[in-house]
Amino acid sequence: VGFSGVMNSALPKKRLIAHVLMRDARDRVLLCETQFKKDWELPGGIVEPMEPPRLGAAREVREELGIDLKVGRLLVVDWMPPYLGWDDAIEMIFDGGMVDENDLAYWSLQPTEIKAVALVDLARASELITPLAFRRLSLALGLGPDEMAYTEDGRTP
Repeated sequence: VGFSGVMNSALPKKRLIAHVLMRDARDRVLLCETQFKKDWELPGGIVEPMEPPRLGAAREVREELGIDLKVGRLLVVDWMPPYLGWDDAIEMIFDGGMVDENDLAYWSLQPTEIKAVALVDLARASELITPLAFRRLSLALGLGPDEMAYTEDGRTP
């Protein structure tokens, strides 16, 4: 126990981000315009210490969109290089199931975090999100029902 405590305090720790991919029947994806940066992103965010990633994704969706979402299977695990002053991180994208325009009208957006949400096609998403996020999103959308992907900087190693 003592050795583990010492090693736990001295070894590096990684930031973990959990996002959720929600789609509509026309294969558009839900993106969030945030208050704190120019690019849009999938709903979700930083997982708290000792919080399971899937539950962290559900918590973030509840906080950002005001909905209780059953978060599904893991789609993508990506190592993200340092960005905008942040150290590197691990990002996980989970399946958030299907939504439609009517659902969006009933959501309660967290005004300090989320300016707007929109269902957009992949071409429009490429204009709104970072190139790294676009690589991950494109990969996630192309996965089969039993597939999962591991990437580094959004690319298969």
